[in-house]
Amino acid sequence: MTGVAETYFVAFALKAGLSDVSAGLVATVPVLLGAICHVVTPWGVRHLRSLRNWTAWAAALQALSLGGLAACAWSGGISGPMLYTLVTLYWAAGFATAPTWQTWMPTIVPKPIATRFWAARSRTVQAFLGLGLVFGLVLQWGRDNNQEMAAFGILMSFACLARLKRAGLGSVLHPVHA
Repeated sequence: MTGVAETYFVAFALKAGLSDVSAGLVATVPVLLGAICHVVTPWGVRHLRSLRNWTAWAAALQALSLGGLAACAWSGGISGPMLYTLVTLYWAAGFATAPTWQTWMPTIVPKPIATRFWAARSRTVQAFLGLGLVFGLVLQWGRDNNQEMAAFGILMSFACLARLKRAGLGSVLHPVHA
């Protein structure tokens, strides 16, 4: 998901017909609003009674925002307010997962393998960030074939599915108190 979605939000905004300034603000305003929304995380953890549950629900919400972006791309367009709403939801949910995931994960990764685990995870994340940039070739295909919105549909659908996979839908559907 990382690298496939947020890398292309501004390009998607431009293709959707937003002005240069409005498209540029897609890279900043939703991030600011998402960071502000992050303050509900302590309440959410208390309400859902676990770091795992909050992390899974927030990640699922982030996937839904990507699904909304994909649906709009597949339908051929998106309004400015809808784009800002979905991108803000994406960032807000992402910011909501970070502190709980970073608190929860060290409690479940055994100390003897922690160094190897985190190093392997970092390599994997970096590899997928690079792969996300390669997805720009999908956009080039779309441009060459007059299918740019379909290309954005492919990118956002892939990002949505990747996030759903990482969200662990089982965790959302069958919460635990851990």
